[in-house]
Amino acid sequence: MGAGKTTLGWIVSRVLRVQRTDTDLALEACLGVRIWQVFAHLGEWQFRKWEFQVEACEFAPVNSHGGGIVSLSQCRCRLRHALCVHLDSSPGDIARNVGASCRERPLYRAFDRSLRALRDPMYRSSATASLPRGGLTAPQSACNLLLSVQP
Repeated sequence: MGAGKTTLGWIVSRVLRVQRTDTDLALEACLGVRIWQVFAHLGEWQFRKWEFQVEACEFAPVNSHGGGIVSLSQCRCRLRHALCVHLDSSPGDIARNVGASCRERPLYRAFDRSLRALRDPMYRSSATASLPRGGLTAPQSACNLLLSVQP
């Protein structure tokens, strides 16, 4: 939802010279509609079920998943067996990242602290590392990400 997963996934995969998968982009290509349209017409639960199916089928060294993927226990279990980084972005970070397209994002419009409070423990238990965006640019965040996951 605008945390920067697509951009950071692209940068990191380019730096590491590996393939990447972005579940949002894969679903949009498969369905022929934008993710916000799926949310608006079919709801988050249907999106998450499809996202899980894409995540199960599409695998690359770098994978970008939406924040709600932790809502499904099967996904949390799968993420624990991978190098998983939680992009910790504030509403302000997200607004800067997506600009005017916030209007197309139902979860941004409905963003509330209760959803974040509900998912935060799931993010932290599933992630290998948590990366605070803190107003950093995508290249700065990618650099921090690469440094934080080095062996």
